[in-house]
Amino acid sequence: YFNEKNGEFDPSYDDKYEKRKSDQVNLEVKNQDYDIKYKDFLRNNLESFFQEVKDERVFSPLNFYLASSMLTELVDGQTRDELSSLLEEPSMESLRENTRELWLTNYQDDGRYSSILANSIWLKEGENYNKELLDLLGENYYASIFAGDVYDPNYSKKFRQWIDESTKGILKDMTKDQRINPDTVVKLVSTIYFNDSWQDEFYEGKTKKDIFYGPKGEIEVNFMYQSLENHKYYRGSGFSAIQKPLKEAGDVWFILPNEADKVEDIIEKKDLWDMILEEKNYENKKDYEINLALPKFDLTSNLDL
Repeated sequence: YFNEKNGEFDPSYDDKYEKRKSDQVNLEVKNQDYDIKYKDFLRNNLESFFQEVKDERVFSPLNFYLASSMLTELVDGQTRDELSSLLEEPSMESLRENTRELWLTNYQDDGRYSSILANSIWLKEGENYNKELLDLLGENYYASIFAGDVYDPNYSKKFRQWIDESTKGILKDMTKDQRINPDTVVKLVSTIYFNDSWQDEFYEGKTKKDIFYGPKGEIEVNFMYQSLENHKYYRGSGFSAIQKPLKEAGDVWFILPNEADKVEDIIEKKDLWDMILEEKNYENKKDYEINLALPKFDLTSNLDL
């Protein structure tokens, strides 16, 4: 490793790299049962999560799963049974193991790309909490635990700072009004910060203004253009779709409804979720040369789950 600041080679870099590689191997998940359970959860619930699509939606089913898993630890009886059923988990031991493996599989921050998960629990100072349960949440769900005066503005400030630090400040417009409600006894928070680049990046010189035809009418925006050779093109009931791979982790799906179909109708199509969740086994696909025109966009959502 060459250090540009002092113009010297760092002889310890190879040792550090081998240590990091060894650490990553130790964290690798060998059992893939967690993936089967999580995909069952997605298949059974994604449609209902996305049914109301009148506006743009940004939603992380992984964080919903993590927060619901922590909540399952805090309840009992019929409520626990219903949450366990939602999460496709037969027992608390299985839930803890699969949640841990989901975390380890999805957490990465190695300089190539970032997928940083964070859980936290916020408690009302002075209440009598079960320390054994809190320890369990910390150990199995990697949750940071805080306690404070719910009437103190500084406690709410600390809460906002934790979210901003966990998401590298990109949610500041949404967190600026967040506070710990005086009625709060326990507050669960699960965040993810994800950052990666396109495997095949757009050429900036091809970007130009064009018309986007959206549900609110025509709007002029910047479009990015790219030709994709021998690229998989998917057809479904009322839609077509392509995947655009990211450089290090995963893909982005772009789904185009047929002219006569509405987005909210496409969400209900079984073959849409078959395509996304079982892409390798999805049969209705062919290789084409694709001319992609993609509007640049930002998305934000504030959903009441």
